[in-house]
Amino acid sequence: MIRILVCILVLSVVIGGSLKAQEDFLPASPNAAALGKYGHVPVGLNTGTLQLSVPVYEYSGGNLTVPISLNYSSNGIKVDELPSHVGLGWVLSAGGAVTRMARDKPDGDLANRWQMPDAPYDSDEMLIFLRQVNHLEGDAQPDIFAFNFLGNYGKFYIDNNGEAVMIDPSPLKIELLSSFSDPYDPNDASPEIRITDSRGVIYTFGAHNAGEVGLYRSTKTNNGVPTPPYDVENAWYIDRIIHPTGDEIIFEYTKSAYSYNASISQSFSKLVYENVQAGPACYNGTGDDVSPEFTTAHMTTSVLQRIYSPQSHFSVNFTYSAGILTPKLDSITVLNDQDGSIVKKINLGYTAYASTLFQNKDITHQAEDLGRLFLTSVSETGSNGESKPPYAFTYYSPNQLPARFSYAQDYWGYFNGKDNSFLVPNELGDIYIGKTLDFYDAIPYLPPTIKGVYQNIGGDKSPSGAHAKKGMLRQVTYPTGGYNEFFYEPHSYYDTKTTLATYTTDAHLKLVSDNVDGSNGFGGIVDSYEMTGIYSDQEVEIHKSISFNVHGDSCYQGADPDHWISATFKVYNKTTDQRVSFYKETLNPPHYRTLIGDEYIFTPNTQDGRVFFDIEAGHTYMATLKISRPCIETDITFQYRKGATKVEKANIEVGGVRVSKIITDDGAGEQQVKKIYYGTPSCPDCSTGVIELPKADIWVNTIRKETTSEISTCTYAALSSNTFKPLYSLQGNHITYKTVIEGFGENAEYGRTIHYFNTISDAENDPQVYNGDPLAGTPNTNTFGQGEELRTVYQKWVGDRFISVRTIDNDYMPDNRLDQEIKGFSARKYNFYSSAIGTDGFGNSLEVENDDPLYYDFAVFKARSKWRYLETTVDSLFDDKGANPVIKTTYYRYDNPEHLQTTYMKTENSGNANPEIIESYVTYPDDYTSTSFSALKNNNIVTVPIKTQKVVNGNQVEGQITSYNSNGQPLDVYGYRSDLLKAPEPHDPTGIDYTDHTLETQVRYNDQTDKVKQITKIGNRQTAYLWGYNDTKPIAEVKNAVIDHIFYNSFEKEGTLDESKAKTGRYYHNSGSYTIPSSFNPTNISQLKLSYWYWNGSEWLFSGELAFTRNISSPGSKLDEIRVYPEGALMTTYTYKEEVGLTSKTDANNISTYYKYDGLGRLILVSDDDRHPVQRYEYNYAGQ
Repeated sequence: MIRILVCILVLSVVIGGSLKAQEDFLPASPNAAALGKYGHVPVGLNTGTLQLSVPVYEYSGGNLTVPISLNYSSNGIKVDELPSHVGLGWVLSAGGAVTRMARDKPDGDLANRWQMPDAPYDSDEMLIFLRQVNHLEGDAQPDIFAFNFLGNYGKFYIDNNGEAVMIDPSPLKIELLSSFSDPYDPNDASPEIRITDSRGVIYTFGAHNAGEVGLYRSTKTNNGVPTPPYDVENAWYIDRIIHPTGDEIIFEYTKSAYSYNASISQSFSKLVYENVQAGPACYNGTGDDVSPEFTTAHMTTSVLQRIYSPQSHFSVNFTYSAGILTPKLDSITVLNDQDGSIVKKINLGYTAYASTLFQNKDITHQAEDLGRLFLTSVSETGSNGESKPPYAFTYYSPNQLPARFSYAQDYWGYFNGKDNSFLVPNELGDIYIGKTLDFYDAIPYLPPTIKGVYQNIGGDKSPSGAHAKKGMLRQVTYPTGGYNEFFYEPHSYYDTKTTLATYTTDAHLKLVSDNVDGSNGFGGIVDSYEMTGIYSDQEVEIHKSISFNVHGDSCYQGADPDHWISATFKVYNKTTDQRVSFYKETLNPPHYRTLIGDEYIFTPNTQDGRVFFDIEAGHTYMATLKISRPCIETDITFQYRKGATKVEKANIEVGGVRVSKIITDDGAGEQQVKKIYYGTPSCPDCSTGVIELPKADIWVNTIRKETTSEISTCTYAALSSNTFKPLYSLQGNHITYKTVIEGFGENAEYGRTIHYFNTISDAENDPQVYNGDPLAGTPNTNTFGQGEELRTVYQKWVGDRFISVRTIDNDYMPDNRLDQEIKGFSARKYNFYSSAIGTDGFGNSLEVENDDPLYYDFAVFKARSKWRYLETTVDSLFDDKGANPVIKTTYYRYDNPEHLQTTYMKTENSGNANPEIIESYVTYPDDYTSTSFSALKNNNIVTVPIKTQKVVNGNQVEGQITSYNSNGQPLDVYGYRSDLLKAPEPHDPTGIDYTDHTLETQVRYNDQTDKVKQITKIGNRQTAYLWGYNDTKPIAEVKNAVIDHIFYNSFEKEGTLDESKAKTGRYYHNSGSYTIPSSFNPTNISQLKLSYWYWNGSEWLFSGELAFTRNISSPGSKLDEIRVYPEGALMTTYTYKEEVGLTSKTDANNISTYYKYDGLGRLILVSDDDRHPVQRYEYNYAGQ
């Protein structure tokens, strides 16, 4: 979406006026430094995510810049989450990286990538393929790579030819270099990935130490034996940026190695069917073994140490200390590399909170599991030690987060405050959030014999927004004293919500008998309980106990045999006048229940397992417990839901939180309130969330044996703590919202903005199941367009209602010209069948494992690439009553998928008697076949406009043709001029038609530095430029002159340093004599003029305009501001303090303006030519 808007903005700029003649590099007069903005904190509205950025510094090296910032983005702190180098929820943005989302084996070696055979499913070729995929012998699923650097972000996969394919195509060129598939080598100086942007700037990743590799293994696989370790190269950090002109910025890293538990999981395998005709009984699975499984990681990662450039005297340096597992960033220091002095230092403060709540009883926690690191301050210190007030950050209850790997987490991994004993979900948990389906009903392919197997296993994984909010950013206080305060609410979606009645707590029958008369003729006693208020059919489980009453009168242990110690439990249906049947759980088919009878008699030796009975909605029951002998103590308890089930439309909570309100305070008592609603205009509180609901991961497999000694069938079900399907889309979010409303004021009394989004989800593209059951964890085929803003409505509050002021409607178009896809495969054997093929010489059975494609679950998904773009925008402006709109409709066309740029734009306006139709055409290098554009294409400089045409009502009125050098710098600019009204010339891909175009501007560059040296405009108006400070800044602009006829020296490179004594800048020539170097060799010196300033012992004096001479001999002791220029030329010169900016500007009359800065780089004084103050700036912050 951002790329589309940028393309359109560029089109508007190049069409709207002639190309500026490259003077934009000249310095503007400095303005007062901003005190630090507050407010306007963006929120990712379609996901409810706070997106806060704290700018730190912008580093420059020639034509390149790298902004450095601290960025916060979170929807909740995950229980297992570890902090980055700058704390939980924060990330340091200083360059960028390419990261891998690994799926099975890491991509890279195409020889190991499996392809589905073109053969019938029941063929031998298919069987071999299924075995390979099942055993992970090769690469069956494409990895997804994500990149994020300097405003460029996206994802790609590697196709079967080893080429990178962007999922959302862009003009970026991604190359996987030869070293990409080589074994990881931290000392390799060769980059592994190269990305070239549409301006020809090259970014390389992974050279030297700029990478990350993990050595992973699971701790409890294969009966407790750890898996073999395997290497995965996870990330490639940016190591170098190269501009087409040769300017570079270089990133240096050091290695950091550490080991830790990366993730935790839990699973239970239960026997759900058994049929043994011969041989041993079936193994009962893992039973109730609750010990979890860890994936341990031995990481070797890169830690950014320094950013520098050969074109700069300055560098940015990063200092770290021990953090929680990984180093924490303590400071960012900008150094002058020439003298080692500090230009600026950014200090980061932290608070580490103990996280000892809800510890996992099944593991031994490591130190990194019991602490949470939060960024609490960012402060800036200048070159003179002066400091600004800090940015300060507070959080919601950061000391109340649980330990890492706590079981107190929901399906999405957020803290839910539940004191669970399991990581797997419980049987009757909200697996369908807000609905009554248990996970047997939610997964239709499970066999009926599975029901009740996990009755007493599992934790409550339902979400809790009150707990998920803990650790979230609460307030940021700015250096000004102003602040933003953030409020959150649970993520949710609006649907039918079923709330079951609560369980009874008083259904308890208890009997105690003694033997007062010492006889055995006890007549019996009975306790009863009436069951009423039953609104749903239910299964009621009973819990019993019975024993000899050792405390009863005349009761002596051992006097009666155990079978005399018995009790009888009955349930009578008063509505039907019938007794109720009892059942016990069994593994034998055809049902999971076995009838006991209409009464349940039990003794201390009764081992029936789970016993239950059924009740029906609307019926009344009487439960009775009876004992018929003395000296017995027994009780029975049970629960049933008493009361009506509540079904209603409501917001149903899911994992994580979203921003609900932001208060902006300016530090002086003025506040603004913005509230965010995730509903519709008619029901703002009815959440429009779209989500893939979690389902349990249960894998059913069968082991069959038919040998001479064993005939058996054993079916198992394995319940995992993972969900059946991924809960997070390829875009990284688990929920999106169709409609979001920004209300300004507590009740939107200052108006509101309504946003409508495209919420298409990957969940709509389930994998294709070729055989068997769906496979848990198989990725969905990705979709496109999620998050596109389809409609925006701006409204104001008038009287008693909202009135629309403006609406913007966008229509996006999928284009199949760049469609690509690659298949991924999941296979898992679920039927293990062994049969006898004879006996050996000793009579022992010889077995063979039978195999067949039908014994495998097999599914196919796709990683797809598709081009989408904005096709139409309708912008409507309404009058004060919300009526009579003036409508502007804009159509966009994209003719060439090579560069993906907007090539045509048409705008139609309503509301006028004679509405104008404005059309704009743009062509780019890829639109031409001529070899004159080859250099631009080869360097991927593909978005510079070659020819533009503006057409009004069918007639061309403006236009421009621009030629470029191989660096993408404009050379010649031709403007459209015609005395006739006529249609535009059609595009000719073989060349450019210059008819009706006149040369208006020529730009020429220095061959060594690629800096502008000469601009010639129509009428032979020439302007020449000189550059200094390592060729990074313009130091002279001379109008009416050519480059060979100008000279300037303010001695900033080789002079004597004393800012208080220099005429301009910081340096001067410590002599009254000077010889202009022979490198300045003009062809016609008779037309040249010379001027300079000299020091007479008490003040600087101007020489006046003199005839040129190479040898200067002044009456003074110092020289500065030596100028040579043609007669009639106008020279303006500049000096700088490189780390802060412009220090002086001297005009064509040799009148100077001076600029002074404090130690923090802020402008504090503007002085005139006599050093008299013209403007002063004082910086006062709240509380100072």
